Amino acid sequence: MIRFLKKYFIPHQDNDHKPHLLRWETVLFICSLVLLAEGIFLVGLQWVAPYSQLFGSIIASTLVTATDTTRVANGVAALAVNQTLEAAAQAKADDMVKNGYFAHTSPSGVTPWHWFDQAGYRFVYAGENLAVNFTDSKDVVDAWMNSPKHRANILDSHFTEIGIATAQGMYDGHPAVYVVQMFGTPVKTSVAKTSSAQEHVSLFTSSSSVQQKETVSSSPKEVAIVKGTTTQETAEETSTAPLKKSASMENGLFAFGITHSRQVANSVYYAIIAIFCAALALEVFIKLRTKHPKLVLGGLLVIIVVAICIALNQYFLLFPGMIL
Repeated sequence: MIRFLKKYFIPHQDNDHKPHLLRWETVLFICSLVLLAEGIFLVGLQWVAPYSQLFGSIIASTLVTATDTTRVANGVAALAVNQTLEAAAQAKADDMVKNGYFAHTSPSGVTPWHWFDQAGYRFVYAGENLAVNFTDSKDVVDAWMNSPKHRANILDSHFTEIGIATAQGMYDGHPAVYVVQMFGTPVKTSVAKTSSAQEHVSLFTSSSSVQQKETVSSSPKEVAIVKGTTTQETAEETSTAPLKKSASMENGLFAFGITHSRQVANSVYYAIIAIFCAALALEVFIKLRTKHPKLVLGGLLVIIVVAICIALNQYFLLFPGMIL
């Protein structure tokens, strides 16, 4: 290992004062490898991941944890995962994919509260956040938190339960992951109903507070269009749905890599930059009279190429994410 490090990093007589890491054949190989990896990464991020059922299930679980982490960091209690809310969110996500829309209210006029009702979730408070086109869970949470209306839902202390679901489909002609985040506070007492029709009327007499004003985010990569979230209250009382703990898959390195792919890729790139900065420092400051300008230029070329890849990951997406 010492011989390897000396050969590739430290200019000395045995390597003709030319560290192998900074030689042009190594530099060109690394630049080609980085550019190839970046191309594969971007294609996978935009076209492969949205088709993966595993990706959808992991990102849903990860978003529950990220939401709770955000709430706790802001002094709000964490949420319990509710199976009925998850079923309502899944039904909404599947309906958006099936009928080709991305909105709180479907083209046929079906409101968010329909899905709560259909799943059998009776609530005192309820809310919904939507997202599409995201392939990094951090970007989804950041986008929601950068929008006042979505942030208000995430940090609303009235909510005690959460359900998140995803669905793979097409959006604007390309594959995309639809994310539905539903919040609720169930009623605590059962009340007899005379008919399902009467129940429906009592549940939905209050109007939803959907904000139709559009704004544009300062970060178009994360939020191309921002609209208001949907929140509704009702005085109905019924029994709560069963609870379950959120999936633990998000705790694994594999799950983290899938749902934080851009962050992982950038970390690798930063490591490459650090390695070449160290090699350049050794080249410049060890035996100053024998340093080779071409080696310095080669090291700088790698750093520039890697920095460009980081910028692409950070600021360039063919299909920017959207939230509602």
